Amino acid sequence: MKKFFAIITLLALFLVVGCVDLDELWNEIDFLKKQNAEQAKELEEENAKFAAFEALLESVEQLTSSANSEITSIKGLVDALTNNLRVVSYKELADKSGYELTMSDGSKITLKHGTDGAAGKDGKDGADGQDGVDGVTPNISVKLHDDGLLYWTLDGEFMLDADGNMIPAQGKDGKDGKDGATGAAGAAGADGKDGITPLLRVNTNLYWEMSLDGGKTWQLIKDTKNNPIKAQGPTGQRGPAGKPGASGANGAPGTQGLPGDKGDPGKDGDPIVTITENYDYVIITYLGATYVVPKALPEQLFNPLSLVARYNVNQNGNAFVTSETSCTASGYFTFTQAVDQFTNIQIGDKYYHLPSESEWISIFPLDIRPEIPPHIPTHVVRFNSKNAGISNLSYNNITENVTVKGQDIAMTSDFRVNFNHVTYALRYKGTNMETAWKYERINQGSDTHLKVTSRIFYGMNITVDDIISADFWSSNNGNDVIRRFPAGGQYEYDLNSSYAEDVLYGVGTYGNYTSSTGTQDTYWFMTFGTLYLGYLDSWDDYRFRQTIRLFETVN
Repeated sequence: MKKFFAIITLLALFLVVGCVDLDELWNEIDFLKKQNAEQAKELEEENAKFAAFEALLESVEQLTSSANSEITSIKGLVDALTNNLRVVSYKELADKSGYELTMSDGSKITLKHGTDGAAGKDGKDGADGQDGVDGVTPNISVKLHDDGLLYWTLDGEFMLDADGNMIPAQGKDGKDGKDGATGAAGAAGADGKDGITPLLRVNTNLYWEMSLDGGKTWQLIKDTKNNPIKAQGPTGQRGPAGKPGASGANGAPGTQGLPGDKGDPGKDGDPIVTITENYDYVIITYLGATYVVPKALPEQLFNPLSLVARYNVNQNGNAFVTSETSCTASGYFTFTQAVDQFTNIQIGDKYYHLPSESEWISIFPLDIRPEIPPHIPTHVVRFNSKNAGISNLSYNNITENVTVKGQDIAMTSDFRVNFNHVTYALRYKGTNMETAWKYERINQGSDTHLKVTSRIFYGMNITVDDIISADFWSSNNGNDVIRRFPAGGQYEYDLNSSYAEDVLYGVGTYGNYTSSTGTQDTYWFMTFGTLYLGYLDSWDDYRFRQTIRLFETVN
């Protein structure tokens, strides 16, 4: 702006005086224009440097965050091994960037693949620049030493602190105290040292540093040649010079040169996580190290179907029948009789009780009832249908509210309904009771029954579509829980009838099992027929006598 006023001033002097040397005037104008162009170029270069610095800072922050995240994940795996934790389950992250492990103590460990490199920046006009110095992200991992402990490594070599000592990734056991004289206790052993979790950062000179005391002090990270490791990556080459603009009238500046070519995209990150498994272990390879972590023990997991007694109650109500499938061996009881006799009963060395509605639902899912009229229920457990519209149905993430071992549980489940006359389910997702279920009707005359098979996962990474396969159920089935429910029918007595007699209906066709929920006039019971399983309320003008299946009482 000042230069512009200077030019105006010179022109004003020319007009006033009228006898100024024009060549000198134009030279002064050219000088000022040249000076202005140089300053504009300097400003553009400063802006470019600032933009490059911002990009570098962002890149360094991303590198630091990624490196510390990987260290945290490694420490989680090391701690899991040190503390004898087990893998309950694992799943791939929604964005496919890695896996999340759920451990037996409820903690979660996230393991991520390498991230994709960012695309290169557009080249600037002008001559090619020189390449920058290659940067390196430290390859941090752990390795087993001769003393049986894991230590942190850098590029495969044991990492050393400022005093030249290896850095432990897991704590050392304390030493036992020495035995005292007879009658006196030995002195307490020294506490073991905890493992150290390195913290990484990039200093102002763009070199990697680590802290072994939570960020209080920092030291340079050095490679095997004792050289500090630089974090700054290579600087991209500048684009080719822009083409000169065409000359305009009166020496107008040319058009702006074409931009340089776009830089090459960054390299894809390496898939640094692989997970395989066998029946007992989950094998995790992460950042070059392999971790073999045991699966959750059976006693740490739980299958709700195991609470259901294997047999129906006998006719006297004091023991179980001896056949799992006979439709005529069971006893029949009214609601009042069942509540009075089976609220708390000992049979053998165990205690049992008449299950409530929500306990029955923990085994057999409730119908899905739409909120929009006509409110026709969708029976989740189906065995057969001539209507193709209610076969091969899929329902995912269905909310269920159940009771298991006296605890109310809200969970989600996936269902595959009436696939070749069988219903499959993946229930209790995300809990230590995550189980695969198979519901099928077995037509065998007087031994017709509903067969339910349930398998707990041991951390296996499967979906509801995996369990539809016959191969799934024919292998690794040593821990399956199976319960059979005979189609014993029920006795019915119509209070409005002039005939005061019970009539037995539906033997070999229907199964009806009493719950403890309700009153003698209206109570809930589980029922199944030839097509589906559901729940009904008894009618207040009828009295039923039904078969009884008890659940084990567990505190």
